[in-house]
Amino acid sequence: MQPNILILGGGYAGTIAAARIARRGIPVTLVDQRDALVERIRLHQVAAGDDIPPVPYQQIFRNLPVDVVRARVTSIDRATKRVTTSAGVLTYDKLVYALGSESGENPLVIRQRLQTARTVTVIGGGLTGIETAAEIAERHPHVAVTLVDRGTIGAGLSARAIKHLHSFFDAHNVKVVENRAVAPGEQLDADLVIRCTSFELSPIAWDAGLRTNERGQVIVDDHLRSTDPSIYVVGDAAYVPGRRMSCALALPMGAYVADLLTGATREPFRFGFALQCISLGRHDGIVQFVTPEDEPRDGAILGRPAAWVKELICRFTVLSLKMETRGVHYRWPRPEEEAAA
Repeated sequence: MQPNILILGGGYAGTIAAARIARRGIPVTLVDQRDALVERIRLHQVAAGDDIPPVPYQQIFRNLPVDVVRARVTSIDRATKRVTTSAGVLTYDKLVYALGSESGENPLVIRQRLQTARTVTVIGGGLTGIETAAEIAERHPHVAVTLVDRGTIGAGLSARAIKHLHSFFDAHNVKVVENRAVAPGEQLDADLVIRCTSFELSPIAWDAGLRTNERGQVIVDDHLRSTDPSIYVVGDAAYVPGRRMSCALALPMGAYVADLLTGATREPFRFGFALQCISLGRHDGIVQFVTPEDEPRDGAILGRPAAWVKELICRFTVLSLKMETRGVHYRWPRPEEEAAA
């Protein structure tokens, strides 16, 4: 008898899990507040002015046994294996928790406010902050952009890549302020302040009694199981030690859990990073080669070739989801494969 599999949240992890399970002939229900996949890795482009429509789930899951329920998840009752949503109560045998994280910033609101802003401060010098500052600076040259971080901007890059990053900022008049902590609620002298310092996670897992860390991510074992053996957690909602929240991690997690639930694997989850890809506007970028632990190597692709690579990777992300529905399964880098090479 096939298990009743329920996936909470679409996104990269939940969507690839649903496609991979359904492609093997097992029906699955996906619950999401939207009826389409939002390309989060392109939201800085949307904020700066690009029109990037979400990809309808109906298009992704065409001809597959995926029942998409458009609803907001409100609670999980582990004792009865029931999930309460704004559309009603759903039951499960196996639950994939992929509610992920949300940024406090709405890219469409940023886009609107950029029409009148003359000064913009981006707080947070991680990959999201760098891409946001760079995109705005290139697309809105009349805006004075400042990028602020409590540490060193580009700290995870090689020396050559850091030099290129600062050269881009200099050429586009982006003021870089390092080692400057901005307190919550602190007022800054800017027409528009964009915070790229953290993401908010749903409290639903904690409310259900699952073990979480201080950020609200669910603690999982090496098979991505929570403290409840019937609940698996993927994407930003899962805490995997030594692995940053990213699309590069979310896709493998979703694909792995699909393999586990359909009996295609019993091995523990293994993942190693290979690249950090940063877009600097539409015509520049950095592709930093990294160790499986995400430490920078000496090698990097810079400038326009890096922009091409980043764009290809963004397109490949959505293509990977569509290829799953045709039986071409997504593969991801594993540390042991690199060691063997």
